[in-house]
Amino acid sequence: ERTKRSAPLVQAKAPPTTAPTGPTQGQVAAAQNMSPEDRQKMIRGMVKRLAERLEQNPDDVDGWVRLGRSYGVLNQPADSIKAYARAAKQAPERIDVQMAYARALFPKGTPETAMPGVFKNVIGRVLKLDPALSEAMFYGGMIAANEGDAKTARDLWGRLLERLGPDAPVRPALERRLKALEGG
Repeated sequence: ERTKRSAPLVQAKAPPTTAPTGPTQGQVAAAQNMSPEDRQKMIRGMVKRLAERLEQNPDDVDGWVRLGRSYGVLNQPADSIKAYARAAKQAPERIDVQMAYARALFPKGTPETAMPGVFKNVIGRVLKLDPALSEAMFYGGMIAANEGDAKTARDLWGRLLERLGPDAPVRPALERRLKALEGG
């Protein structure tokens, strides 16, 4: 039986951005005094305005990432994936954007057997951009193991173990995965 995916081992860092990332202090203060229904309505309105702005300025990669994150918070995974896909298409060399897209495609708790093909493609692209990115190495090994490619899974996870060091908290779980590839 395949396990469900756990939280990523190491996440790619996003480059700094100068664009506004959220509500103003005044909006936050006003939201604290609102009923939950009014607060939700305000948040949805802000997300709708961001989406409308992006339709007028579709080249704003960081805006698409913010929209993807916002839809994720609103529990709208399909919309989140679409927003991240727009960002990923515009920024194929930005690892942070590609990894955000990958995480939206394969959220925590998803069974490993339910990895979408697009997720596999994104992880493959990230590994070409940075073959030593820990999170991508983990997912690449997971993909390879699920496809029956034990050699690639062993290579990726073995290199990941070297990067993590002997005292990494995830080391025992990764070692168990490697042992399972060898038949127990």
